[in-house]
Amino acid sequence: MPPAKPPIPGSKYEIAAPKSYRAFKPPLPEVAPAKPEAVRLKLAVPAAEEPAVEKRAIWIVHGMGQQIPFETLDSLTEGIKLVGRPPSGATEIIPRYRAVKIGDQVLQRVEVNVRNARGVERELHLYEAYWAPKTEGAIKLREVIGFLFEGGLRGVINSIKMFQRAMFGGMSKFRIPLHAPIMIALTLMVLLALVGVNAVIVAVGAAQYNLPGIRELHISGHWDALTASASALTAIVMTFATILFLAVAAKPAGLPRPVKILISIVTWLGCAGTIFGIIYGAVVLWLIALGKCQDSWILRLPFPELQGVSTFLILCSLVLIGLTLFLRALFRAPEEAGFRDGLSLLLFLSSFVFHLAALLAPFTIYFWIDHFPGSVSCLAWWFGKTFWVWPVLIALSYMVRTLIVQYVGDIAIYITHNQIDRFDAIRKAIKDLAYSSASAVYLARNDTDTGFEYKKVAVVGHSLGSLIAYDALNRLVNEDSLTGSHIDVAGRTGGFVTFGSPLDKIAFFFSIQGKTTSHIREQIAAVVQPLIQDYAFRPFPWINVRSRHDIISGKMTFFDPPNPLVPPGVYDVIDKDAVVPLVAHVQYWQNPTVWKNLYDAIT
Repeated sequence: MPPAKPPIPGSKYEIAAPKSYRAFKPPLPEVAPAKPEAVRLKLAVPAAEEPAVEKRAIWIVHGMGQQIPFETLDSLTEGIKLVGRPPSGATEIIPRYRAVKIGDQVLQRVEVNVRNARGVERELHLYEAYWAPKTEGAIKLREVIGFLFEGGLRGVINSIKMFQRAMFGGMSKFRIPLHAPIMIALTLMVLLALVGVNAVIVAVGAAQYNLPGIRELHISGHWDALTASASALTAIVMTFATILFLAVAAKPAGLPRPVKILISIVTWLGCAGTIFGIIYGAVVLWLIALGKCQDSWILRLPFPELQGVSTFLILCSLVLIGLTLFLRALFRAPEEAGFRDGLSLLLFLSSFVFHLAALLAPFTIYFWIDHFPGSVSCLAWWFGKTFWVWPVLIALSYMVRTLIVQYVGDIAIYITHNQIDRFDAIRKAIKDLAYSSASAVYLARNDTDTGFEYKKVAVVGHSLGSLIAYDALNRLVNEDSLTGSHIDVAGRTGGFVTFGSPLDKIAFFFSIQGKTTSHIREQIAAVVQPLIQDYAFRPFPWINVRSRHDIISGKMTFFDPPNPLVPPGVYDVIDKDAVVPLVAHVQYWQNPTVWKNLYDAIT
């Protein structure tokens, strides 16, 4: 094999020569262990010497969304560089990139040399399982909505009584907190409101063109009321989106803890206000469209003034976003960081003021318009035009539909396995892809054919990727135990790291609790999950990184018994830098918490 190409002067990476590995093939249970007969592929040039450094691997699975190839691998490499220690004699960690063939699997990887806390040098090989294209365009919005409602209703049912789960040789019972069904019901209300708003947008647009079947909508007499109410709802959503944007732009990971707490509190208040605005706005829009609020104060609102105030607040939000981007570009020097962060925090608080104004605008205009008629009339004259409202609403509706389908749709495709569905082939393809990729890493033999290439392998998953990684690891452990543990998957796993993981919520929301049965369905499901059968299958640390501000992730309550006789196998780690509500789900990638725990586990 040709030697690795030297790095180009001034570059931060190397492109290494391709490499081929022999894959170990375990014998069947009834066959005695034998040396595999396959021969390692030989290249025309002699193989380069391997460094006398122990090699270890990290295999990561990305979460839901529209990831592009190697995006996850790039983030993993940056995370290792962020927390890792350079090898002896080096001032920085320089990655190498290589294409490898392990058995019949062709993979791409990143290689880095690092030192652990004891000063021992390791060579880490980083792999990714890329499954995003498998779900692209495969699900419709109505199927996603149905999935969410089914999960929510199932969660309410499971909250009423003790939740039971088959694990570690018995049925464990868990007490569900009282706030769980309340939060589920609130989530379903928001979902229903979003569906209602989207339906109004479509119906009003169709009614304007006199399409059959919807002429009973009272559009002609209430067009101004509908438009002003829709723009008020748009202002609420837009100002909250600005809060989220400025909260992230403030880079809370580098700010003092009191400032982080302030950002979290303000953002959660904005989230609560937006939830109220969406639910109330959906009801108002439907009542106006159906002509059910003829005597209500809503139809007595000065709609040109409401339209003007809403448009003004939306423009203010756009100005705040533009100012933030300008300041970030203007003050880049490290010595200007304090001034820049202070201005960013001030703009962030200003966005919350505009959000409050958007929430209170209808009530303020109705009750106190007589106190400042000139100012409101001026706003109505300048910003009271309505031509932009419905095109913007249609665009926002399209964006929301796209986000729901692309993100929640991935979960729906992978999780809808408690019934016969049309996603079975896609789900199987994702599982097979992940299994093939992970098994290739575990089965790779070293150059001398005296053992495995990697003594330790870390398995990592973010969001939905944590479930895919969990399924792949269970399958590997299960098949290894059935063939005599020749690969020693459990023993060679250096750690299982999940972050932003919905595993616990999925176990709760989509479990069907038996009534007159012996929970046979649950117990059969546990058979293919050795990680919750016996701690002997889970000798490695399971580290679950989460944030209290991430509504998707949660503590792994249902993967250890309620009162275990041994210390729980899942270590709960809080990422204190992921402090922006909702956005916290993707903030883990930029913070050191995940990478520090992973680095310590694998090195």
